[in-house]
Amino acid sequence: SIVFGSEFILKIYRKIAPGQNPECELLSCLKKNTPRLHGYLEYKKANTLPYTIGNLQHFIAQSQSGWQYAQTLPQADAFATLLGTRTAEMHLALSAAFEPEDFSLLYQRSRFQALQNQIHQVWRQLAQATPQPLITQLLAQEKQVLAIAQKITKHKYAAKKIRIHGDFHLGQILFDGHDITIIDF
Repeated sequence: SIVFGSEFILKIYRKIAPGQNPECELLSCLKKNTPRLHGYLEYKKANTLPYTIGNLQHFIAQSQSGWQYAQTLPQADAFATLLGTRTAEMHLALSAAFEPEDFSLLYQRSRFQALQNQIHQVWRQLAQATPQPLITQLLAQEKQVLAIAQKITKHKYAAKKIRIHGDFHLGQILFDGHDITIIDF
């Protein structure tokens, strides 16, 4: 990221994919308590979807992250109330801007594949760790953990997918002493 003066920040993305970038899409819909999106950079090859490589947004000066503020918390109750209010407002705005989608069996299988890949990755890392009784017991349970995760593919769920922040934690909150801005979608 590059900050220009005290008004703009240019964010260049490390990971890009074809199609609209989720952060740009969400910032263009969310108008309250998020940085104003001024524009974005796209790379487009013939006959392909564009790749968003960065965006320019309003820089939130003279603020601290929610993590930094939470370490001092002079007014914990007021901050928690404000954070809860802004979180609810963000989710209400997302639900108004994006129609909830039904789960499909294909989506459920894709979620299982992603979860299965994460489980395999964690088990590989555990296998390389210094042997300890608890790790040894856990490594022996991989098939059982995978069987539990695979239950998501057994029947179609009557559930809806909704748009969310995607990485919401106190590091994605800026607090200026009066209000909260939610960043980094």
